[in-house]
Amino acid sequence: MKFISYECYGDLYLNDNFEIIKGKLSVEYIIGDKEFLGKKNKTIYVNKYNLLIIFNDYLKVRCFEIKEGSFIHLDKDLFKMDFEDVLTLYSSLDKDIIINEDGFETRKFGFGVSRKLRNSKYTNKIEFIIAFNEDYINEEEPDVDDIINFYLNDTDN
Repeated sequence: MKFISYECYGDLYLNDNFEIIKGKLSVEYIIGDKEFLGKKNKTIYVNKYNLLIIFNDYLKVRCFEIKEGSFIHLDKDLFKMDFEDVLTLYSSLDKDIIINEDGFETRKFGFGVSRKLRNSKYTNKIEFIIAFNEDYINEEEPDVDDIINFYLNDTDN
């Protein structure tokens, strides 16, 4: 499906809410929750498209996680490309791209790409793409101490 930065993935819009998304889906889906550091977000998983839609606290789309499907941006299906080629392309187009060992994030275009891990080494194959709205990039990320304290059940901090 075609992705338009900060707007839509196919006919699913980043400003849609939970009920609107459900109404647009003409294929089977599963409603669930995704939890991270004790915070739950409502989700819809669409198996046909390998798509997980994650909603924020107000039940508006927070992001789309696409795994091994179709993600067409700038007239290229990124899942049909090698990770290094995708990284090279977007590095040339976004001077502020954030590159990590496991992938990259381009806030200019509103998505991030993660590559597969195999035998403790990252491959040149894309594992999933996360397309997000503008609120997503403004969210405060938990620091390492928050993560450690959560998993050690340290509630004093």
